[in-house]
Amino acid sequence: MTQWESLGSGAASAGGLPQLPDFGVPFCDWLDLTFSPTESLDWLDGLLSSLGASSTEPGVYLTPPGGVIKHQNGKRWQRLSVSGGSLMALRSMGLFSEFLRHVSGHPHKVTRLDAALDLPVDAAFIVSELWNKYRGTRGVWLNALNAVDASTILGPRFDGVETGTFYAGNRRKNKITARVYDKQHEVYDRRKVLIDSRVRYEVTVKTDQPTLRDAEDPTGIFWHYASPALLPAPDDVPPWSPGNPYVWKCSPVEPLSAEDRIQRVLYGTGDLNAAMRICGDSVAMFELLLKLSRLHILQRASKLPDWRPSYEC
Repeated sequence: MTQWESLGSGAASAGGLPQLPDFGVPFCDWLDLTFSPTESLDWLDGLLSSLGASSTEPGVYLTPPGGVIKHQNGKRWQRLSVSGGSLMALRSMGLFSEFLRHVSGHPHKVTRLDAALDLPVDAAFIVSELWNKYRGTRGVWLNALNAVDASTILGPRFDGVETGTFYAGNRRKNKITARVYDKQHEVYDRRKVLIDSRVRYEVTVKTDQPTLRDAEDPTGIFWHYASPALLPAPDDVPPWSPGNPYVWKCSPVEPLSAEDRIQRVLYGTGDLNAAMRICGDSVAMFELLLKLSRLHILQRASKLPDWRPSYEC
C-alpha cells in the first residue's frame, strides 16, 4: 500500500473558499487550448455568463471566487487559457463536461495541461524530503529522456515552520516540469484562512501529447510523470499513452438550468454579483435570487446563539 492510499479522500472546505479537491484523486489544474484563428468559439460567451464571469480587460474574464479565463487572438492562432480556479468552478457548477464537449467540436490542440494531486500531509516535511533527495544530483527524471534541475523556494509558515515549494524543472525552459508545494500555507498567505495540512503535487505538460481525455481524467498522465520521481504510484493505475485529439469525444451531459447555476454560485461561492449576472434581465430569476439569498442568510444567522428573528423576517 502506498502512502496516499491509506489516507482516503474527502472534499475539504474552509471559510469563504470554494470546495477544495478530494484527497488522493488527480485533477486538472490548468488547461491551455489552441485553435485556428478563424475558428468560431460562439459558445464561449454563454459559458462565461453561466459562470458569472466579469471582464476586467478585453479577453480576460474573472470567475468567482478567484479564477481567470483568458481568450487571446494572434495572426496564426487563438488560445483559451483556463486557470485552476476556473476549472474548479466549472466542475462545482456541473459545467466542465459541457465545456469539454464544446471544445471537442473544434480542431484544437492541448498546449498545456497541469495535472495535480492533493494529500492530507504536512507539506513542509515533503518539500524538505524531496530537496534532500535531489540536491546535488543530476536532476529529477520526470521522463526517460532527460532530467530537469531541482530547486526550492522556502520561507517561514504562519506557525514558524520552514516550508515552500520544490521545483523540478523550469516552465520557461522545459516542456515537462513539476512542483510540490504547501497548499495550506498558500491558502493562509492569500486569504488568511486556516485549512488542514495539504500538500499539492503538480505536473505541467507543455507538449502536443495531452488531449481532452487527460483533462477529463488526468489520472494516467499525472502518474506517468510523477512516479516514481516524486511519489510512488498505486498498483492499479493503467499505463498512459498520448492520444489523438480528434478522436476523443465527451459524453453528453444534461446542462444545468439557470436556476441551478444561480443556486450553485450563491451557496458555493457566495458571490452575489456573479449570481446577478446569471439572472440577466429576467425578473423571475431576480425574484428567485432574492428568495434564495434570504433563505441563505436566515440559515447562517440561525446558528448564532443570540440571534432572534424579528417579525419582518
